Amino acid sequence: MSDGLDSFFDMGGYGAFVWPAYALVAALLVWLLVARIGRLKRRESELARLEQARDNERPPAKSAPISSAKERA
Repeated sequence: MSDGLDSFFDMGGYGAFVWPAYALVAALLVWLLVARIGRLKRRESELARLEQARDNERPPAKSAPISSAKERA
């Protein structure tokens, strides 16, 4: 059984190149996932802040309608 695992991890002599490449790709994928989740959290908090600011705004004051030139004549 040990001989089978050793030959699997050795990969015909290329294991020293293959396994670090797999580890590098796995680390990159984890880093991308963490970065995306962090960006998502920041965007969600920014959206919540903007929605709260929008809800807290006062409605615009009603002004008198502007009369047209025809109405003034």
